Amino acid sequence: MIIVPSLPELFWDFPIEGVPGESALVVSRPDIQALFILNQAASFIWKSLRNGNSYESLAERFAERFGLSLSRAATDIESTLDSWSQNLLSPPRATASVAPPHW
Repeated sequence: MIIVPSLPELFWDFPIEGVPGESALVVSRPDIQALFILNQAASFIWKSLRNGNSYESLAERFAERFGLSLSRAATDIESTLDSWSQNLLSPPRATASVAPPHW
C-alpha cells in the first residue's frame, strides 16, 4: 500500500498555459525559496494530492486521463512522488515569514 505524502504547510500554486489545451502549474515553497514548474501529468498528481484524493483514486484517474495501464500509472506516480520527496514534498525548513505574492 502506498502512503500519499502530505503537502507542505505553506505553498502557492498558479496555473500557466503551455501547449494550447494543456495546463501546467508553477508551485512555490517560500521555506525553500524555490519554484517548481509542473507539466500536465505532474499537475494532475499535485492537484489530486491538494484535493485529498486517495492513492487508489489518483492512480485510477491518472491511468484513465493519460491512457495508461493501472500498473504503469502507479509506477509513474510513485516515481514522481519519490522525486518530489527531496524537494517539493520535503519536510518544512525554518524561514522568515513570507507574504504571498501580489498579482
